[in-house]
Amino acid sequence: MILAGLGFAALPSSRPAGDAGLAAASGLAGVAVLVTVALSCLAWALVSGDYRLVYVAEATTRSASWPYRLAGLWGGMAGSLLFWTWLLAVVAVTAARSVRRSRPDLVVPVAAVLAALTAAFLAIALIWADPFARLAVPAIDGAGLAPILEHPAMLYHPPLLYLGLVSCVVPFALAAAGLLRRSCDQAWLALVRRWTGATWLVLTVGMLAGAHWAYVELGWGGFWAWDPVENAALLPWLGATALLHGAMVDEHRSRVRLSTVALALGTFVAALVGTLLTRSGAVSSVHAFAEAVTVGRALLALVVVTAGASAALVWRSRPVPAPRERSPAGLHRRGALALNAVVTLGVAVVVAFGTLFPLVAEVAGGRPFVVSGRFFALLCAPLALAALGLVGVAPVLRWRGGVTPGGRRTLPLAATVAVVSAVVAGGIGVRHPFALVAVPLAAFSATILVAELARRLRAPGPAVARRRAAAATLAHLGVVVILTGIAGSTLGRTETVVIAPGEEVAVGAYRLRHDGVSASDGRNGSSVARSDHQNGVGTRRIVLTLTLWRDGKEVTVLRPEQVVFEDRGLVLAETALRSTPVEDVLVAIRRVGDDGTAVLEVSVRPLVMWVWWGAILLVAGGALTLLRRRIPLLTPGSVAIATTCGVRTVRGAAPRPAGDPPACVPAGVPPSPAVRSGAARGPKTAGTPEAPAGAPGALVRAGP
Repeated sequence: MILAGLGFAALPSSRPAGDAGLAAASGLAGVAVLVTVALSCLAWALVSGDYRLVYVAEATTRSASWPYRLAGLWGGMAGSLLFWTWLLAVVAVTAARSVRRSRPDLVVPVAAVLAALTAAFLAIALIWADPFARLAVPAIDGAGLAPILEHPAMLYHPPLLYLGLVSCVVPFALAAAGLLRRSCDQAWLALVRRWTGATWLVLTVGMLAGAHWAYVELGWGGFWAWDPVENAALLPWLGATALLHGAMVDEHRSRVRLSTVALALGTFVAALVGTLLTRSGAVSSVHAFAEAVTVGRALLALVVVTAGASAALVWRSRPVPAPRERSPAGLHRRGALALNAVVTLGVAVVVAFGTLFPLVAEVAGGRPFVVSGRFFALLCAPLALAALGLVGVAPVLRWRGGVTPGGRRTLPLAATVAVVSAVVAGGIGVRHPFALVAVPLAAFSATILVAELARRLRAPGPAVARRRAAAATLAHLGVVVILTGIAGSTLGRTETVVIAPGEEVAVGAYRLRHDGVSASDGRNGSSVARSDHQNGVGTRRIVLTLTLWRDGKEVTVLRPEQVVFEDRGLVLAETALRSTPVEDVLVAIRRVGDDGTAVLEVSVRPLVMWVWWGAILLVAGGALTLLRRRIPLLTPGSVAIATTCGVRTVRGAAPRPAGDPPACVPAGVPPSPAVRSGAARGPKTAGTPEAPAGAPGALVRAGP
C-alpha cells in the first residue's frame, strides 16, 4: 500500500516526466512483486491444506484434487479479492510500461490513477477481507467449494472474467490522464483502442465460457438467465463494445469526442458496480458471494468516489461552443457505427435498469423482488434486431456517404437471400416474432459480410490494413451467427416427464426409453468417468441409461446423472447432452424413486450449436485485430493541428521538432493555459502555418 501511495504521489511531481514516470512505474512494479508473493503464499496454503487459516478451511477440502484446491483462490471472498488485486497490479505494471513507451507524457497520471485504485483494493483485502486470518484451533478438514463449482470451467472462467473486468481500468486511467493533461489526441485514441480491444476480447471469452458452463451443467436448457451477476459482467462488455465503435468513428473523423472519453471512464465504473453487486451479497444470485456488509460498504464508497471523480473530470472538460461539423449527405458508415454504439448503450441501459432497480426499490423500503428474464428479452430483442441489421449495412457504406461499388453488387443478392430465408422460415412453421424477423435479417447481414470478407482479403493495399478489416468483418459475422443461434433457441421447448424402467415417453419428435438405473457411492468410487465432481464419503451417484429415438431409429444413448451430497443435504443434476448443428437435446434428472421411476426435464433447443460457432468467429476476429502491427495514423511529413474542434492532418508540413510535448485536447474541450498562451507551440517551422497569438489552436506532433 505504501508503494502504491508513492505511485499516486507522483502525480503532482515537479520532476521531469521521464524521471517521474520511471518512479511511478517502479512503484507499481514493487506492488506487483509483493502482491505476487502474498498470492503465492495463499496458493501454497490451499494446495498443501494449511487448515490453520480461516480461508483455507472455507475454500478447500482434503478430498479435492489439487486443481480444485488451487481454484479456491477465486472461489471465496477473501481469496478472490486478493486474486483481483494481483491481477490489477500486474495489469497496472503492463499498462504503465506500454504508456511509457508510446506516450511518455501521460505515464505519470496513468500510473497515479492505477496506483490509487490498487491501493484501494489492497486496503479492502487487508482490512475487511484478510485471507491470512488464523483459526484459534486448526481445522481437521475444510468445507471446500460448492459442488456446482467442481467443474473444469471453474479453473478458467473466473480468472478470465476477472482479468477482463480488471483490464477495464487501463482505458479508464488513459481517459483520466488525457483529460488531466488535455492530451486526448489521435495517438491517445490508438492506445485506448488497443487496450479496449484486449479488454473486450478477454471479457468476451470469459462470458462465453460461463455461458457454456451454465448450458452443459445446470440442465435448464439455456445459456443466459439474465441473472444479476451475469448482467453485472455484461455491462462493462457493452460499454467496451460501444467504446470500440465510438473510437473507430473518431479515428475517421480525425477528432476525439468527449463522449468517447466518457465511455472509457464509464466502462470501468460499470465494472466496479458489478464487483460491488457480486461481493456485497446485495443481490440474490447463484454466482454471488455470501453477504459481506463491510466489504460491500467499502466497495460502494470506491464506486461513489470513482464515479464522482469521473463526472468531475468530464464536467471540467465539457465542450466549448464550436462550429457544428457538417455530416456527409445521405447514409454513411460513420453514422451507422455511431448508431450501433447508441444501440449497444441502449441495451446497457435496459440491463442496468433491470438489474439495479430492484435493489434501489428495496433500499427505499419496498418489498424484495427480482426482474424476470422476460423483461430483458422483450426490451433487448428490438435493439438486438437493430444491431443485426446495422452489422450488415455498415460495411457497404462509404465513410463520406453513399454505397460502395462492392455493396451495389452485393445488396441485391443479400435482399434475395433474406426473402428466401423468410419464406423458408415461415414454411417450416416458425411463428415466434423475434425469430421471424431475425432469420431474414441474419441472412441479409451474413451474405454481405461473407462477400465483404472475401473482397477485403483480395483487396490491394497493405497486408496489415487488409488483415485488420477482414478481422473486424469476421468478428461481426460471428455476432450474426450468435444471434441466429439465439433466435433458433427461442423456438425450443422444455417438458417434464415421468418415466419408469422399460417405458417410453414422447418429447416432440423424439422418444425416450428408460433402459435402467445404477448407483454408486463415494466409498466405492464412481463408474461414470465423465463426472467432474469429487467422490467422497457421503456422496451418492445415480445414473440413468436412456435411449433416444427419432422416426423409429435409434439416435444415441444418454446417461444423465444425479449426485447426492448426503453430508451437505444437496442434490445436483449432471445433464446429458446430445448436440447437433440442427438442435440439441438435454436431459436432466429431477427426482428418482426407489423403484427407478424418474422425473426428467427434457429440453429440445434448435441451433444452439450456432451460438458456439459464432463465439469462435467472434473471438477469432477480435484476436486477429490484436495480432496486427501498429498502423501509423499519420503519414511521415504530416503534422496535426489541435483545435477546440479536434485534430486534423496537414499534408506536406514539416514535423514538430523533437522534444516538444503534445498539446492536443478533446474536441470542444477548452485548451490548457499553456496552449492558450502559445507556450506549447514551440518555434515556428518553415512551411508550417502557425496559429495567431491568442488563438486556441496549437501545433503538435504527429504521434507520441
